[in-house]
Amino acid sequence: MALEHRDYMQSPEGSSSFSSGSVFDLQSAWFKLVLLNLVIFLAWQPAPGIREFLASEFMVSGQSLANGHLWTPLTSAFFHMGFGHLFWNMIFLFLFARDLEVVYGGRNLLALYLFGALG
Repeated sequence: MALEHRDYMQSPEGSSSFSSGSVFDLQSAWFKLVLLNLVIFLAWQPAPGIREFLASEFMVSGQSLANGHLWTPLTSAFFHMGFGHLFWNMIFLFLFARDLEVVYGGRNLLALYLFGALG
Protein backbone atom coordinates (compact mmCIF):
# COMPACT_ATOMS: atom_id res chain seq x y z
CA MET A 1 0.00 0.00 0.00
CA ALA A 2 1.39 3.38 -1.00
CA LEU A 3 2.00 5.93 1.73
CA GLU A 4 -0.54 8.43 0.37
CA HIS A 5 -3.34 5.82 0.58
CA ARG A 6 -2.95 5.20 4.30
CA ASP A 7 -5.70 6.60 6.56
CA TYR A 8 -3.40 8.84 8.58
CA MET A 9 -2.12 10.52 5.40
CA GLN A 10 -5.62 11.62 4.38
CA SER A 11 -6.75 15.14 5.19
CA PRO A 12 -9.99 15.85 7.06
CA GLU A 13 -13.08 16.77 5.03
CA GLY A 14 -13.02 20.31 3.67
CA SER A 15 -9.36 21.03 4.33
CA SER A 16 -6.50 21.34 1.92
CA SER A 17 -3.99 18.57 1.76
CA PHE A 18 -0.26 18.93 1.54
CA SER A 19 -0.02 15.27 0.61
CA SER A 20 -2.11 15.83 -2.54
CA GLY A 21 1.06 16.51 -4.50
CA SER A 22 0.66 20.27 -4.90
CA VAL A 23 2.87 22.36 -2.63
CA PHE A 24 1.21 25.60 -3.77
CA ASP A 25 -2.51 25.02 -3.38
CA LEU A 26 -4.02 28.28 -4.66
CA GLN A 27 -7.22 27.67 -2.69
CA SER A 28 -5.50 27.24 0.67
CA ALA A 29 -5.73 29.85 3.40
CA TRP A 30 -1.97 29.90 3.98
CA PHE A 31 -1.33 30.68 0.31
CA LYS A 32 -3.88 33.51 0.40
CA LEU A 33 -2.18 34.95 3.51
CA VAL A 34 1.22 34.86 1.80
CA LEU A 35 -0.24 36.44 -1.34
CA LEU A 36 -2.02 39.17 0.65
CA ASN A 37 1.18 40.01 2.54
CA LEU A 38 3.12 40.15 -0.72
CA VAL A 39 0.54 42.35 -2.46
CA ILE A 40 0.43 44.80 0.46
CA PHE A 41 4.22 44.93 0.60
CA LEU A 42 4.54 45.59 -3.15
CA ALA A 43 1.72 48.14 -3.15
CA TRP A 44 3.42 50.53 -0.75
CA GLN A 45 7.01 50.20 -2.00
CA PRO A 46 6.97 52.59 -4.97
CA ALA A 47 5.63 55.57 -3.02
CA PRO A 48 8.27 56.73 -0.51
CA GLY A 49 6.13 59.68 0.58
CA ILE A 50 3.27 57.42 1.52
CA ARG A 51 5.52 54.90 3.32
CA GLU A 52 5.84 57.13 6.38
CA PHE A 53 2.08 57.69 6.46
CA LEU A 54 1.35 53.97 6.14
CA ALA A 55 3.95 53.11 8.77
CA SER A 56 2.45 55.59 11.24
CA GLU A 57 -1.12 54.47 10.54
CA PHE A 58 -0.73 50.71 10.21
CA MET A 59 2.48 49.62 12.00
CA VAL A 60 2.25 49.03 15.73
CA SER A 61 4.33 51.20 18.03
CA GLY A 62 3.97 52.86 21.39
CA GLN A 63 3.39 56.16 19.62
CA SER A 64 0.64 54.79 17.35
CA LEU A 65 -1.16 53.25 20.32
CA ALA A 66 -0.77 56.48 22.31
CA ASN A 67 -2.35 58.32 19.37
CA GLY A 68 -5.39 56.03 19.58
CA HIS A 69 -4.57 53.83 16.59
CA LEU A 70 -5.91 50.69 18.23
CA TRP A 71 -6.11 48.81 14.92
CA THR A 72 -2.33 48.74 14.46
CA PRO A 73 -1.71 45.42 16.26
CA LEU A 74 -3.96 43.77 13.68
CA THR A 75 -2.83 45.66 10.58
CA SER A 76 0.85 45.29 11.44
CA ALA A 77 0.54 41.57 10.68
CA PHE A 78 0.26 42.52 7.00
CA PHE A 79 2.85 45.31 6.79
CA HIS A 80 6.58 44.64 6.50
CA MET A 81 9.22 47.36 6.41
CA GLY A 82 11.77 45.51 4.31
CA PHE A 83 12.09 42.63 1.90
CA GLY A 84 14.13 40.54 4.37
CA HIS A 85 11.43 40.92 7.02
CA LEU A 86 8.73 39.90 4.55
CA PHE A 87 10.80 37.05 3.10
CA TRP A 88 11.55 35.34 6.41
CA ASN A 89 8.03 35.80 7.76
CA MET A 90 6.58 34.24 4.62
CA ILE A 91 9.09 31.37 4.68
CA PHE A 92 8.04 30.49 8.23
CA LEU A 93 4.37 30.93 7.33
CA PHE A 94 4.92 28.55 4.40
CA LEU A 95 6.70 25.99 6.57
CA PHE A 96 4.24 25.92 9.46
CA ALA A 97 0.87 27.10 8.15
CA ARG A 98 0.51 24.35 5.54
CA ASP A 99 0.48 21.64 8.17
CA LEU A 100 -1.64 23.67 10.58
CA GLU A 101 -4.24 24.18 7.87
CA VAL A 102 -4.35 20.46 7.11
CA VAL A 103 -4.95 19.66 10.77
CA TYR A 104 -7.19 22.56 11.84
CA GLY A 105 -8.66 23.92 8.60
CA GLY A 106 -8.40 27.24 6.81
CA ARG A 107 -10.74 29.24 9.06
CA ASN A 108 -8.92 28.23 12.20
CA LEU A 109 -5.57 29.02 10.57
CA LEU A 110 -6.81 32.51 9.73
CA ALA A 111 -8.13 32.94 13.28
CA LEU A 112 -4.76 31.84 14.67
CA TYR A 113 -2.93 34.26 12.37
CA LEU A 114 -5.12 37.19 13.41
CA PHE A 115 -5.08 36.24 17.10
CA GLY A 116 -1.29 35.96 16.90
CA ALA A 117 -1.18 39.44 15.40
CA LEU A 118 -3.08 40.82 18.37
CA GLY A 119 -0.77 38.97 20.76
